[in-house]
Amino acid sequence: AFGMNLDTRVYVDQVNDMILVDKCVDGINCNVDSWKNMGYAEFKGFDATLKLFWDEKHSSLTANYAIQRASLSLSSLPTQSNGVFGAAVQAAYQNQFVDLFSQTVNSNSGSLLISQRIADSWQLSAGYYFRAPVRVLDVTTDVTPESKISRLDMRLAKIFKLENSRSVEVAAIVQNATQDVYTKYDTLNAEVNVVFTRRGWLTATLNF
Repeated sequence: AFGMNLDTRVYVDQVNDMILVDKCVDGINCNVDSWKNMGYAEFKGFDATLKLFWDEKHSSLTANYAIQRASLSLSSLPTQSNGVFGAAVQAAYQNQFVDLFSQTVNSNSGSLLISQRIADSWQLSAGYYFRAPVRVLDVTTDVTPESKISRLDMRLAKIFKLENSRSVEVAAIVQNATQDVYTKYDTLNAEVNVVFTRRGWLTATLNF
């Protein structure tokens, strides 16, 4: 039998009193930070998921796509916004939080996953994922965001049926099969420049 499900969503989420770091609370050396509720964030987006299934639901194809936009404004001012370091503090908040906040969400992302049963004992699946660059909030502007992702994962499994409803599944798995070059998600350039490489392994699972 063949079937289909479609789920869609359009949303606007608002976050009041978001906690942000409160820089230079000592007002003297500017080396003591605290925290304060002073952010107002808005997230707008659309996502859709389509699922097709057949072969008595043992085989399926799932596609997903999402768009998201984010913005940030300050609902209150940091402690030292008018103090000795007031101008520097205000510029830091504008450059480090307000201007970069839109980069902290995936502007576009999606996936395509297929799973196919073959001859009752084999299962082949493949997943393709893509995602726009994304940045960690509260890092200096010289820290590069995580690069975009365009990744293919594959899995081939064989099920061996045993007595008394027991079975053994042996699977070969490959992540990032096409060796897409993308980096980690972190707050330091030393880390975000680390490339995720192709990975593969075998697994064996006993079900009883």
